[in-house]
Amino acid sequence: MTASFFANSLDFNGEKIAFQIWDTAGQERYRSLIPMYLRGSEVAIIVYDITSKESFKGVHFWIGFLRDNGPQGLKLAIVGNKLDLEASREVSEKEVESFCDEEKIYFMEVSAKTGDNVQRLFTDIAKSILSGDKTQRGSIQRQSSIKIDTSTYKHKHRCCHRGEYTVQKE
Repeated sequence: MTASFFANSLDFNGEKIAFQIWDTAGQERYRSLIPMYLRGSEVAIIVYDITSKESFKGVHFWIGFLRDNGPQGLKLAIVGNKLDLEASREVSEKEVESFCDEEKIYFMEVSAKTGDNVQRLFTDIAKSILSGDKTQRGSIQRQSSIKIDTSTYKHKHRCCHRGEYTVQKE
């Protein structure tokens, strides 16, 4: 397995937001490189699989790692993936929501396979970046009516793996 990199720029309310997504699938061999990729980032996304309790166990490690190694004011987002496999769920949404409320971390569940909530996730992240508040961790707020122009975005794969993602304002 290798790390995957995807880049995209979105126009959001007249501003350009650059999304640089590094997917390491949580692999230990990439940990020493992550602080370098976090430099200048405003948001880091930790993705876990809702059908795997084991996958969620890694979230606690990554929160500490990103808080210790990320830039001042780095906002965190926890994202449960595979919402399309609700019948196989092992991780309770309420449990994660409660944990994230306590830690003041943004939380959302998505399906990379079907695309459910994916645009909403990046809309919320773009809004938090443009708010300019770098003093509060986890200050990403859920939005439902903001339009992002994604017409130029071409993503070959609709899959997400447990990993670390960073977002930077251009």
